[in-house]
Amino acid sequence: MGELPSRRRVSTLAVVALVAVVAVVAVAPAGASPGHGTAGPADEAADPAAQSNASDAANASDVPSAAPPEDGRLKPAPAPRPAADGDGVTEPQPVLSDTEESIVVHDFRDGSDRRYTTGGQVSADGNESAATAGTRSSGTDGATPIQSTAPDGDRTRVPDTTAWPHSPVVQVRIDSDGDGVGEYGCSGTLVDENHVMTAAHCAYQSDYGGWADALSVVPAADGVEPDDQQPFYSADVVYGQTYDRWVDSEPANWDIAVLTLDRPVGEWTGTMGYYTTPADSPVYDEYAETSGYPVVPPSGPYPSMWTDYDEGAGTGSCAFCFDNDPRHYYWLVTTGGQSGSPVYKYLDTSYPGVESPGYYALSVVAYQTAESFANFGTRLTNNKYSDMQSMLAESGAAYTPADRPELAEHGTNSLDQSTAEQGASVNASVDVTNEGTESTGCYDVTLYASADDAIDRGDRELGTETLCSHTPFTVRTASVDGSVPESMPAGTYTVGAIIDDGESVDEYGTEPGELSNTARLGSLTVEEGTTVAEAVASAGDGDDSTVEDGEIQQAVFWWQTGTEVPGTGGETISDAQIQDLVFRWQTGATVDG
Repeated sequence: MGELPSRRRVSTLAVVALVAVVAVVAVAPAGASPGHGTAGPADEAADPAAQSNASDAANASDVPSAAPPEDGRLKPAPAPRPAADGDGVTEPQPVLSDTEESIVVHDFRDGSDRRYTTGGQVSADGNESAATAGTRSSGTDGATPIQSTAPDGDRTRVPDTTAWPHSPVVQVRIDSDGDGVGEYGCSGTLVDENHVMTAAHCAYQSDYGGWADALSVVPAADGVEPDDQQPFYSADVVYGQTYDRWVDSEPANWDIAVLTLDRPVGEWTGTMGYYTTPADSPVYDEYAETSGYPVVPPSGPYPSMWTDYDEGAGTGSCAFCFDNDPRHYYWLVTTGGQSGSPVYKYLDTSYPGVESPGYYALSVVAYQTAESFANFGTRLTNNKYSDMQSMLAESGAAYTPADRPELAEHGTNSLDQSTAEQGASVNASVDVTNEGTESTGCYDVTLYASADDAIDRGDRELGTETLCSHTPFTVRTASVDGSVPESMPAGTYTVGAIIDDGESVDEYGTEPGELSNTARLGSLTVEEGTTVAEAVASAGDGDDSTVEDGEIQQAVFWWQTGTEVPGTGGETISDAQIQDLVFRWQTGATVDG
């Protein structure tokens, strides 16, 4: 356990889980603790009731459960789910040596589980330092740690989440009931092109049915009211990996997981390195930084990324620990939603094992302690560093992400007309995002008018615009210049667009023949149109029911030159129509007869 520098000694009996699956759509009721807040160093912005609750709840065993304390801070709880194949099933466990671990791989696509055994540790005695470097993003360099000048314990909002090293930090969205909505939130960090390191309890909790139904991540998310800004959009989680020990009994010292994404978004965001060194290394006492997504931010919208930069407090072990000093203590302030956040610092080549200077994660945010005690996370011990390498290799062998586009409606669409006559022009703008990691070829955005609310290819087509070379993470506008068919019955229609109407783009998550995406633009009332004869008869100043001398001369000119007749929606006069107009002029027949 050891002594901690300058502040109080950490009591292993004063620990509660920082279970960060707090409802992201709910606002904490008055007087309630806002999320699963840590009770770290004094935070003047923190709710005093939250710190009181934290102290009252700090009554865990030496190996605390990952389930939250029953103090009202996690509500509503997701309904229990039927266990997927392998979830909660007790099966014979392999006999493990000190250098082997059983890993559970959960497939979020079909709910199945499988297991394998890792092959060993970095060094025979478990005391070697090792580093895996991250990669810089191509965006802004935000490498200077954000150290607040406010009193110790205050967090600072990250001003530019796309700046490295904050760009690899992700918001984890947890769908607990299979409805496609992320009801709860965690954090994590990209450690390579398509893998996220996070806390195990963000993916698996026995109290809530075991594995989540679905997970997705949003790198560098930054909520700017009223829009939820996603500079790299989102990626779905294909696999989750964690220790069999965690699935069996959820001991805090094994609270770490690796998530496999369906796309290599880390090639765009940059990645965080990760580092292991012996437990007595001074690096664990030095200043470090953490960045993540509290579900109740100190101010502003959710999601927004917040960071703290403060002293480490060494390492620690506990009774029944299966690894060497598996905890990293620190005076960083973290609250609910920040579980899974990296605790990281800039390391140069003076640190043992570091060959490339950069930012490296030392541990994963997971737990809180009672007020005035240091918080702690799951340390990347020598064994866990090696197991991380095994998880990445296992995932890479099972799933190789491909670069693909993914087109979607951006939501800022417009329809220029609310009424139009048969044959009249209709203009619309459709904003399309490419949320994938590859540029497109050319694709069509087609405008349709539907007699009901559903837009499909059986509706009446109004016009098409073609877009080409749509690059990743950008918005393009399709300006569609169309027209109402003359044969279209009068009435009110729903106007919408089908994006990639010709199915020319091979997208993430879209099967052949499936509509890529549809967008609703508004309602259009179609009125009876003006015929060519009626337009000619009304072109002069006389009787609008008959064709007069000046009007027939104008009609002949329009016919000879192929000029569109005003008021007809762009029609020109055909040979048959000019003969009919001459007949009406000669006989005085009305144009509506």
